[in-house]
Amino acid sequence: MANLADVFKDKERSNWLKAWLAIDIAKSGLEHLADKEAQNFHQHIYSQVRSSLKSQSYTCNGCNTANLLRKQQCPIKICDKVFQEIIKEHRYKKCSWNNTSAQLWQTNYWEIAKCYIQTEGYADKISIQDTDFNGVVSFMLNCTRFDSKFSFPITKGRPTHNKPACLLYKAREVHKAVRHSSIMEVTDVDLQDYFTTLNNLLKDSRYLSHDNVAKNAVVKLAQLEKDTLLLTTAEMMCFLDAVETTLKQHLKDIAKDVVDASVNDLRVNTALCIDNIKDFLDTCKQELAKQTDIHKQDIDEHVDSHKQGIDDHIGRHKQGIDKHADRHKQGIDEHAGRHKHGIDEHVDRHKQGMDEHAGRHKQGMDEHADRYKKGMDEHADRHKQGMDEQTGRHKQGMDEHAGRHKQGMDEHADRHKQGMDQHADRHKQGMDEHAGRHKQGMDEHAYRHKHGIDEHARRHKQGMDEQAEKCIKDIQEQFGNTTFTETTYKQSCRELIEGMKKLYNDNLNRVTISPLNDIIDTKLRDVYMPPNICEMCNDKGVFKKTDIRVTQYKEVIFTNNKMNPRIFIQGEAGSGKTTFLAKLATDWGDHTSCVMPTPSTNESNTSSVTSEQLDTSRESSVTDEESDRSSSLSATDEKSDISCASDSSAEESDTSDMLWHIETFGHANSSSQIFADLDVLQDYMFVFHLTLRNSVKQLNVTTMINKQIIDSIYYSQDDRKKAYKLVNEIMKRERCLVLLDGLDEWIGPDDHRNLPTLVASHSQCAILITTRPWKLAEGKIRNSDIDVLLQLEGINKPFALSRAIMSGMVEKKNLDKKHSAFRRYIRKQKLGKLLSSPIMVSVIVCAFVDGIKLQGSMCQIYILLLESLFKKGNSEMCECQQPSLPCFAGTQYIQPNMEHMNRLAEMAFYLLFLHTKENSIVFTIMELKKFKMAEREQKDFAFKSGVLS
Repeated sequence: MANLADVFKDKERSNWLKAWLAIDIAKSGLEHLADKEAQNFHQHIYSQVRSSLKSQSYTCNGCNTANLLRKQQCPIKICDKVFQEIIKEHRYKKCSWNNTSAQLWQTNYWEIAKCYIQTEGYADKISIQDTDFNGVVSFMLNCTRFDSKFSFPITKGRPTHNKPACLLYKAREVHKAVRHSSIMEVTDVDLQDYFTTLNNLLKDSRYLSHDNVAKNAVVKLAQLEKDTLLLTTAEMMCFLDAVETTLKQHLKDIAKDVVDASVNDLRVNTALCIDNIKDFLDTCKQELAKQTDIHKQDIDEHVDSHKQGIDDHIGRHKQGIDKHADRHKQGIDEHAGRHKHGIDEHVDRHKQGMDEHAGRHKQGMDEHADRYKKGMDEHADRHKQGMDEQTGRHKQGMDEHAGRHKQGMDEHADRHKQGMDQHADRHKQGMDEHAGRHKQGMDEHAYRHKHGIDEHARRHKQGMDEQAEKCIKDIQEQFGNTTFTETTYKQSCRELIEGMKKLYNDNLNRVTISPLNDIIDTKLRDVYMPPNICEMCNDKGVFKKTDIRVTQYKEVIFTNNKMNPRIFIQGEAGSGKTTFLAKLATDWGDHTSCVMPTPSTNESNTSSVTSEQLDTSRESSVTDEESDRSSSLSATDEKSDISCASDSSAEESDTSDMLWHIETFGHANSSSQIFADLDVLQDYMFVFHLTLRNSVKQLNVTTMINKQIIDSIYYSQDDRKKAYKLVNEIMKRERCLVLLDGLDEWIGPDDHRNLPTLVASHSQCAILITTRPWKLAEGKIRNSDIDVLLQLEGINKPFALSRAIMSGMVEKKNLDKKHSAFRRYIRKQKLGKLLSSPIMVSVIVCAFVDGIKLQGSMCQIYILLLESLFKKGNSEMCECQQPSLPCFAGTQYIQPNMEHMNRLAEMAFYLLFLHTKENSIVFTIMELKKFKMAEREQKDFAFKSGVLS
């Protein structure tokens, strides 16, 4: 048994917890009345509605709340009548429609009760047991059916000042005061007032004083007030978990308000940008219309003059035919000249708005004019030849020929006019296709700029050679008699690169795809999905999320074409931070070269390298195999995502909205193009991948590299000492990228140094750090230490990841059928909201393949994980017959390991409430001893099961 006084030594903090528990007890006392009245109300509504129908068995589950709000009629005239009855019973006639689903009204009475809960956030609560105290009280306050259930009036305005006071409102004020307490403390006077309010409510003479459930709650309140109420450890943990969940939701609500304000600002700016784009498009359309009118006028004038020439030609017989042909040819040449001149002028004007597009478009228009002139010349030649042949015919055929020729010229004029219209349409289409051609132009630009870089390298070669000689002399002076020439330096670097590539291939290239079974693993590339990363901007000292997506390594490493020395990527547990760094390190290993570059002219110049210099000195190195794999996977996912979104929209509006969101991001960039600029990584001679939890209390990054990488590659002490010196020299001379994974799992040697550091001479090295958001939110890391902050929010294409994971567990011939069934299962169980986290995708897929069907409860998912971990620690089976918690019912491996679980749970609870939050994840043997976890049996079980590592 446990007492609240055991949780906090501070009296007012214990009072705060006691107030929370009093509210929870009061809620249990109100549940019977609220639940019974909700059932009666549900039966009353449907009995009234069905009495007007021909058949009492009519049911409807096709209407949704949105359609009813748009006043769409129910096909069998049930739901719209229920809709009106719900409004009729609302005290203020303002129901909370976002909390309910009309499809569930007929089968779940609590869905109707949720219409009277004035605050949003209860859409996923399926019963009164899932609903908190505030929701139950709101139901009673807003539903007029409770007017007869209490001795005091439920009035409008400020009812707490009325005589007698409305105890429901006073109870809700108690809940607000406790929930929104920023210091989590309650004085003795306030606590006594809270107990009085809740007791008076539960003892109300009209109904609750005769309710056994309410009486039991009054007894518990009295015991709690006198500190005689004893709770089991399980009850205490369940209660504190509920408090933690409520506080987290409160923090999320506050964060949501801040985010909504930022979104509104972004929407205003986006609207302004769209208006500017529309104005520019309108200007372009007007220019195109003007040009079209000019060309049409030229054509009409040309046709009129040509018709007059034909009439003159008919009157002059044979002698005028040759002259007419010459004039016709001359007129065509002049028209082609005017047409070409008009096109050139149009291209020049359009070039002002689109520099690169103007050049390519002018070239295309010139080619078009040449082809058109050539066609007109050929047409004139053919026409002249026809005229020569016509000369030999009789005069009687001249009239017929003239008639046909006149008709042909009219048709030609019409066709030419139609061609100009089509040309205008093609020109507009060409503007839309400009983005596609832009990539080709950028490749050509990179190729041209590469020659400039080569010339630049040639001019600085002499300076580089001098710098190399100076470095060699410095090294020789530093190492004394050690022979360390430029040749041996390069050879040592090549050997180290090869060793690191093998180390990364062994340690990072394979991942476990099943959290339930560590034996099942696969290659990282086979299941890797590009992450969803966005930029964070510093707004007056506070980092805020933006809508700018990061899809290339270049965008991570550079800002405004300048390399960032310290880069932070934050994300929640299981979002994919560790996998992203592992993929980056293996990408470097797979595509880096062991050929050493010419030394830099000076360190400061190299450290300020820009992204433009990097872009122009390389070409893309994505392999065909990787592109084919990504494209194939993207195509499969794209096709399945479209069908999934279509199916779900016909079944559930909330799920379809979520899936639409996922698929929209999934199609925004092809998987083969996201983080495909591997050539950026080739510009780093070394990429060091470090796990910070393995370097606790170590401050210097070079020391971490020596311990984690060098000691894993070399065995003898002599080889290690040489490699230590080599690493120091490399980090002074070469451009390096250091990946530090898990800042939230690292503790410095003291309280004043909160970041791993590089020595001043290693100025060419950049650091990329991953962490959970709480680490930065503590405020111990200065904003000046953060050059760029990125937010990682899971993956873009969860269904593609689910298919990749499933392919390692299901036979290939059954994969399509199994994955289609999985998609239907996700929609049916409404699990889509959990798929943004890679670890949750893995848990749900593996459970599905093993035949375990989840119902959308996070508790159920965590129990499944706990079962799997305990099975590895102790395979003894025993089903829980009378579980202390409902979620333990039916489990096989928790009951035999209950003692282990209690100790682990107790340790987890206390560590999570420590002020030093790093200790909640990484802790010493001293912490284990405090909770009797240092004993061999307990420690072996924790390590063997994987709960501790």
